[in-house]
Amino acid sequence: MKIRLLLFYLGVHLSLSFVVNSQAEMLMVYRKSNEAQNIFSSEIFPKDEIKAAYSENKRFIDEVSYDGREWFIVTSKLDYTGQTYILSKDLPTEWVKTNWNKGYHITNFVFGDEYWLVVMSGGTGFTGQRFFSESNATVISTKIKEAWDEKFRITAAAFGNNTSVFVMTAGSVLKGQSYNFSDEPPNDWLQSFYDKKYNVTCVGHTGEKWFTVVSTYSSQEAEKFQKYTSIDYDKINEEYEAGYWIYKFCFKQLSKEEQAYSKNLKKALAATDEEAAIFYYTEALKIVPNDALCLNNRAWAKFKLGQCDGAVDDIDKSLVAKKTAYSLHTKASILVCQKRYHEAIGYFDQALVLLEEPDGQFYYDRGKAKEMMGDKKGAKLDFEKGIEIDPTNVDYKVHYELLKQKSEVPVITWDAPFKSYSAVPKDLCRIKVCVNSTSQLEDMKIYINNMLFESRGITITDECSQGVDQEIKLQSGKNEVYVQFSLNGQIFKSEIRTIEYNPNKKSSNYHALLIAVQDYNDLGIKDLSKPIQDAKLLRNVLLKEYTFDSSSVTLLSNPTKETIINEMIKLQGELGENDNLLIYYSGHGINKNEVGYWLPSNAMFENRSNWLSNSEFRDYLNGIKTEHTLVIADACFSGSIFNGEFRDIGSFPCEEMAKVKSRRAMTSGANTVVPDESVFLKYICTILSNNEQSCLSAEELYSRIKPSVISNSPNNQIPQFGILPQVGDEGGNFVFRKR
Repeated sequence: MKIRLLLFYLGVHLSLSFVVNSQAEMLMVYRKSNEAQNIFSSEIFPKDEIKAAYSENKRFIDEVSYDGREWFIVTSKLDYTGQTYILSKDLPTEWVKTNWNKGYHITNFVFGDEYWLVVMSGGTGFTGQRFFSESNATVISTKIKEAWDEKFRITAAAFGNNTSVFVMTAGSVLKGQSYNFSDEPPNDWLQSFYDKKYNVTCVGHTGEKWFTVVSTYSSQEAEKFQKYTSIDYDKINEEYEAGYWIYKFCFKQLSKEEQAYSKNLKKALAATDEEAAIFYYTEALKIVPNDALCLNNRAWAKFKLGQCDGAVDDIDKSLVAKKTAYSLHTKASILVCQKRYHEAIGYFDQALVLLEEPDGQFYYDRGKAKEMMGDKKGAKLDFEKGIEIDPTNVDYKVHYELLKQKSEVPVITWDAPFKSYSAVPKDLCRIKVCVNSTSQLEDMKIYINNMLFESRGITITDECSQGVDQEIKLQSGKNEVYVQFSLNGQIFKSEIRTIEYNPNKKSSNYHALLIAVQDYNDLGIKDLSKPIQDAKLLRNVLLKEYTFDSSSVTLLSNPTKETIINEMIKLQGELGENDNLLIYYSGHGINKNEVGYWLPSNAMFENRSNWLSNSEFRDYLNGIKTEHTLVIADACFSGSIFNGEFRDIGSFPCEEMAKVKSRRAMTSGANTVVPDESVFLKYICTILSNNEQSCLSAEELYSRIKPSVISNSPNNQIPQFGILPQVGDEGGNFVFRKR
């Protein structure tokens, strides 16, 4: 094969289960030839590859296009005497003029990745050249006709930043010429000109329409015109075998929304920090909410951070949108993280069925899940398969050798409940514990708060060789549950599961979780003086003036991250679609790599493991299925929690807003520092205390406090109010109801 099809993905290493979108729709023009070509693709402009193509084979840039994510460049053996190019944010008019004076002429003009790319070559045979930029269609037509009258012909065109650029050339071999703007690829129009002995001169896309130029030569060239949904290297090879080479090609430009999506996706893939990647995937999902790619990749990023509970919702949505080997692998990996090994192995099995090429990592990961299940034999077989596929992988070999050396011990796993902490609305709860061992269990006991609970005995199922699967009756409050087994004269215990049950159903359907952090364990984080006092003030106003009961308001003073998360898990179990929830946070906030965080009391300044990110908080919030949820955040950089979409408060009465599900946030500022002395909370409590309306929406509360906060804060902080993204807002609003 003379043609070399090379793909270079520069600058980004894609981890397993991160996947990328295919290329955009494109048009390809082939011409009969016996020349050799290279085609490169790269997320950044491949300067080194272009230079190597010239140094090694004297191949010049022949064609260039950008698909919204990657550059695609064709280099060919051409009769040029030299070549130069520039990437410029602005049209490089002076650079072009300088190279015209050196005898070079424009041979490519392309817009991509927010840059104008201009390629100029020597030895073209052209005698003159000009280009003009214009956005008005009538003016474009007039200027092209004027240039035609002066024997200039269109040889290149580029479209970007609401500007159209046309390169007009004199002294070319082109004779008659015509052009066409069309919504779809101009197959019929082009065929009519093929019948008149014309050939394609250039193709482009304006962002809305295809632009095609045809011209006559001294004789008609053998040519093919094809549309592809993405670049197809097999088809290109087939055409080359038939004696046709790439002459012109162009990708359909992305819409503004698609460009914004692609830009965020590119930033996410390039991010070295998982939290930053989550931020950009979230931005992309605002544009394409059910995109399987972004949902899978955001789930994987959360998994890498250990936010496995939050990753489940993303990967489940991704699998509904599109089931792939990689999304199934992501789901399986998340289940392993949650210690749901039985389910994980099932998803690994499905992933391996869909996998097109053998991948040792898939077998290795399934083997680790089997090992955790106690299936030593199955794990060894998977490790051996992984080594067979990738014999150079040291991790596979080391893990395999360690497994062979392990003695046979029972492996005890929880299938239900799989979380270490859970809250349930009923006093009956199913527990399922599996024991994997080649030996038979001799005895089994269930303990609740260290008290023996009556057991139905050892069970045997298809999923695990032996264990326990039954309902237990819970006591009021926290129940610490574990199972004890006897095996070969030895006693083995399962991990403890804490299951909280509150039999006293809260009478109010208004609930509040108030989080106040002012004392920090890390000396590197400055203590605050007012958060707990402010939270108590808000609690008193809610209980005195509004329909909140004391049993429905929880105040967490100086909580750790684990305490906050456990309380939100508890709310997931207790609250339903008839409930309303207010969450208030006062404490330090911080923004790092465009990601916002709250700092619990056990946060360490130099270690983010105990910081609570916006994305992690939203994931737990998403599991609380209330009618309305309002978050009030009184912290620095708190505005990063939402996307800033607003409603016109004058158009929607309070009671009407209450009928539609909502997930909103009100913050003390945008992505800025706010003072320790909270003017924001002061005016919230003042307005709530003095309010006489029976129904006050959160949005109206915001509109009332905003002027006072701006006027009276020492740094003119501007409160924010908006929609919490990706948690199910449907356009309503939280309302405060007077007693």
